[in-house]
Amino acid sequence: MARPALTRRSLLSGGLAAGAAGLLAACGAKGGAETSTPSASGSAAATPGPSFTGTDTSSTDKAVIWSNWPYYIDAVEDGETGTTTLQDFTAATGIEVRYSEDINDNEEFWAKTSPILKQGRGIDRDLVVLTDVTAARFLRNGLIEPLDRTVMPNSANVIPSLADTAWDPGRQYTLPFLNGLIGIGYNKKLAGREIGSFAELLTDEFKGKVAISSEMEDTMTFFMLLNGSKTEDFTDAEFDAAMATLQEAYDRGQFRRVAGNDYGADLTNGDLVASIGYSGDVLQIQLENPDVEFFMPEEGGGFYSDVFFIPAGATHHANAEKLIDFYYDPVNAAKLAAYVQYLSPVTGTREAMEKVDPTQVDNPAIFPSDADLAAAHTWKALTPAEENRYLSAYQAVVNG
Repeated sequence: MARPALTRRSLLSGGLAAGAAGLLAACGAKGGAETSTPSASGSAAATPGPSFTGTDTSSTDKAVIWSNWPYYIDAVEDGETGTTTLQDFTAATGIEVRYSEDINDNEEFWAKTSPILKQGRGIDRDLVVLTDVTAARFLRNGLIEPLDRTVMPNSANVIPSLADTAWDPGRQYTLPFLNGLIGIGYNKKLAGREIGSFAELLTDEFKGKVAISSEMEDTMTFFMLLNGSKTEDFTDAEFDAAMATLQEAYDRGQFRRVAGNDYGADLTNGDLVASIGYSGDVLQIQLENPDVEFFMPEEGGGFYSDVFFIPAGATHHANAEKLIDFYYDPVNAAKLAAYVQYLSPVTGTREAMEKVDPTQVDNPAIFPSDADLAAAHTWKALTPAEENRYLSAYQAVVNG
């Protein structure tokens, strides 16, 4: 069932916890905006409790309803034997997982679900995985139920640098699911040559053949780095300059589309030459089309963390906690990582990989090189006012 190891990059000699600790400590990349509450991302302020909770039927209804992104769960390929991690969980607990790949964009999911939750109504979901800055918005609006870590012993395996965050002190409400690099996926055959920089994608050679991301932070990471600004610390003027560069490229028709997490099909079938993309996604797409490759451009790229949380109104809260805890067992974490090709937040994953799939112990997609980690940037903590300003400016360009 494990995906084959991909070795385009120099190999990391140490484990994820050692090689990525500094970067993981700041994890964050994608997100959206709101105006109603103060930021919880800039300081370790107390987080609000949920505005309402659901009636937990876990003891009588052995189910859990989970919303996740595409390319984020393992499967058994045609002709292969074995089980998936979801099947393993059901076999171990008797709990059925009703799994949906229905998240395409953080802002889209926020817009669809937050109004319902703010009315005190559930969204028929017990577990959600969103990028950390968007999860922080749900949290500071009182839309997440707290975790009972005392019944989740495996959760102690969270990598130390991820065990605490300013917007969720002590991880009382969220836990990381997977981490990844944001770079460029491209069809090398259609490009006709190797591409090494983001700047090349803005030339006439690739006009109308490139996709940017619907996630403001993801796209603007590349335009800010292109202009010599750092996403970890920048001014409004620097953001505006990067936005002007984006506007110029957009106006001349450089981009074929603004894509959510659905860019994969276009790379596979050749409708796109290149797209801003996520490391694990692109490496899975490569199995369908070997001409597709992932790279971190010369200017640098991004890093993000997607996190588990239980939305307010969940009706299988205890079952959701059991599912989260299941993925914090290093063996289960390794089995998942071996397939999805993303960085695991679980201590012991590399050691467990020795037994799960020894061919992937040195897989740079799961255990990235120091060079790729050094090239991956995170965003500074934004206030809601900054989120509004930057997101509004971005949407004015891509929706204009």
